[in-house]
Amino acid sequence: MQQNTTWASRLRVNIRKRIISGLLILIPLGVTIFVLQFIFGFLSANLHPVIKPIFGNLPEVLVHLLSIVLFILLLYCLGLIATHVIGKQIISLGERLLMYIPIVKPIYHTSKQILEALSGSGETFRSVVFIEYPRPGLKALAFKVGAITGANGEEFIKVIVPTSPNPTSGFLVFIPAADVQETDLTVEAGMKIIISGGILTSEKFEITTRSDV
Repeated sequence: MQQNTTWASRLRVNIRKRIISGLLILIPLGVTIFVLQFIFGFLSANLHPVIKPIFGNLPEVLVHLLSIVLFILLLYCLGLIATHVIGKQIISLGERLLMYIPIVKPIYHTSKQILEALSGSGETFRSVVFIEYPRPGLKALAFKVGAITGANGEEFIKVIVPTSPNPTSGFLVFIPAADVQETDLTVEAGMKIIISGGILTSEKFEITTRSDV
């Protein structure tokens, strides 16, 4: 009887693992297809009217390809403008105006922070660290955002302890610099760990006991 129970338990665990493995393949694929469909629909609705008058009655396949090329060129031009001083000032002005709109402000600000963190282009998160949190003996992954010096000269590191799988919320913790463990993980790798709930964790990474700003 005990052997039958053990066999049934192993079978359930095996089936659950296979289903989860299937979901890990299907869900990212589904999200990718959904995003591509959205982009494709956007291009078809907004760029087709621009291309057809210029190039005439081209086959639909070529029109779609030209739409994609045009979209990539548009992104490149926006990036080029954003790297120049005047472009930065214009974008900064536009962002400040968006911050005055109640509904738009949280959506724009949050999505921008996530994209900057995932791309590694933002300055919000400097590095990935480990701290003892929420109690001694437990390690929590955190993102270092800066440092501050106390009245007595003691240095504290400002870290964000994100919640999983939603890294847009978390806790701000001020911790003595000597208690922060630096890692060689990139911010992008840290984000992947948080968003995946620890599934996409590197098997090995370097840890030091001192955090230098």
